[in-house]
Amino acid sequence: MRIKASTRIAAVLLTAFVAASGFFLPEKAYCATKIKSVNFSNVGYRYTIKEGQKKRIKVSYYPSKASRKKVKWISSKPSVVYVTSRGTIKARKKGTATITAVAKDGSRKRDSVKVTVGTKVRSVKWKNASSSKTMYIGRSFNFNSKCYPSNASNKHVKYTTSNKKIATVTSRGVVKGKKNGTATIKAYATDGTWKSVSCKIKVKTLMKSIKMNSSNIYDLADNGGIDPAGKTKLKYTVSPSSASSKSVSWTSSDASVATVSSSGTVTAVSAGTVKITAKAKDGSGVKTSKTVTVYDLYKGQGTIFIGHRGYDNMAPENTVPSFEKALEYKFDASETDIWENTEGELMILHDDNLQKMCSEDVSIKNVTTENRADYPLTAGTNIAQYHGLTIPTADEYLDAIGSTPAVIEIKDTDISDAAIDTLIGKLSARNDGSIISSFYISVLSKVNERETALEKNNVDTMLLMSDSSKSTGQGINSVTDGINYCLDSQSSGKNGIDIIAPRYDLLSADDVAAAHRDDLKVAVWTVDDAGTANTMMNWHVDYITSNNKLFHN
Repeated sequence: MRIKASTRIAAVLLTAFVAASGFFLPEKAYCATKIKSVNFSNVGYRYTIKEGQKKRIKVSYYPSKASRKKVKWISSKPSVVYVTSRGTIKARKKGTATITAVAKDGSRKRDSVKVTVGTKVRSVKWKNASSSKTMYIGRSFNFNSKCYPSNASNKHVKYTTSNKKIATVTSRGVVKGKKNGTATIKAYATDGTWKSVSCKIKVKTLMKSIKMNSSNIYDLADNGGIDPAGKTKLKYTVSPSSASSKSVSWTSSDASVATVSSSGTVTAVSAGTVKITAKAKDGSGVKTSKTVTVYDLYKGQGTIFIGHRGYDNMAPENTVPSFEKALEYKFDASETDIWENTEGELMILHDDNLQKMCSEDVSIKNVTTENRADYPLTAGTNIAQYHGLTIPTADEYLDAIGSTPAVIEIKDTDISDAAIDTLIGKLSARNDGSIISSFYISVLSKVNERETALEKNNVDTMLLMSDSSKSTGQGINSVTDGINYCLDSQSSGKNGIDIIAPRYDLLSADDVAAAHRDDLKVAVWTVDDAGTANTMMNWHVDYITSNNKLFHN
């Protein structure tokens, strides 16, 4: 079928009309992005310029894809500061004018700068600080700054901190420490020169309290300060534990009674009472004090002082050097511990195993005079001063203590009659005053039986007691029970227990009086401070066992 020419012409004209009328959809409708902010990028909110100078102010826009990034420039005083349409300011005469740039896209967003025609800042300096400073958490410091020259037109400064978590700073320069660490405080001129000065501050934590450790010995003996009885190192803790400095200075209220070293070691000088003070060095003013009493104790008052395991504050315990030190420092007697080995020999050691003193997991019963060199001592006071020390025998102990009384604790509950006979024989041959002790009634009963059989009665026996199962398991629940048992052991007419020896903190003055009423002697162990020893002596205790030399003479 043929289309007429007139029809084709009409179709073409219709198509052209539709196209011309915009009936076809565009690919994308146009939408303008307006400016949200206008900012000057090379001047602050204040700027100083010399008379006759020019300055091009640079502008930045947000968002950067804004459709129309143009501004209108306005000067509040063109006679003072003139501004061109391109943002170049010209200083005409001294004075101040506000220069404003307003967005032309209809958003009316703007930025302004107060321009002063005058003298610029050449430097900024601290008036009361240097390049570094230490501050403390919670404390403030006013960082005063000054602009030079003194005739600068705009001497206003702004303060900043590099780390607000460490230290904050106000608009007036008041800095406050917030947290341990370092931060840089900066003061800079706001006249557009950006001249600045900075200070690196270290923020620390001050002490809030100091506490003396309760384990320290506060009662000393006037013995010349030769050991922990005549001197003691005071220990302390500080709060908070995060304190930046934990150092203290030490002072004594009376150096004629006791002195104190820079490290806190108190040394007795003469009998009396003195206050020792520790004061924080960090400037907090925190301090604490302890009262130290110095006693002048004399053995002549009737109390016998026994060195514990020799003099184990001067040499390794239960060794020949320890026994010799007890003799050298005038202890009345020297105590030790004894075991019978598999060969029937009497060996000296406190524990039943060599782990503590020799670092060997070996039973003392397997140590003999032949193999003891295989187990040299590796522990004990001043061990580095002694080489090749070995576990001593009972004979070596007796030789080392000279003519002083022997005080021997039998540790071995399975000790044989033969070993006990040997021990009694050796002690009976010495001067009177030697003692055999034990925590166990069965051991002391055996010793008393062997003394009777051997017709020996110049060696005393001593019942040791504590509040542990060693005592309670044998029906001894108090010092009174111990006293009664000792007295009962004597009632048979045979050799009985002569001395009750409780741990010192279990004893009372009434216990001592009760024992003495029936001629039973009283010993205490282990007393390491002069104050307790003085109390025991005032109760008329007969024996004091100690790791320290508590007596003067």
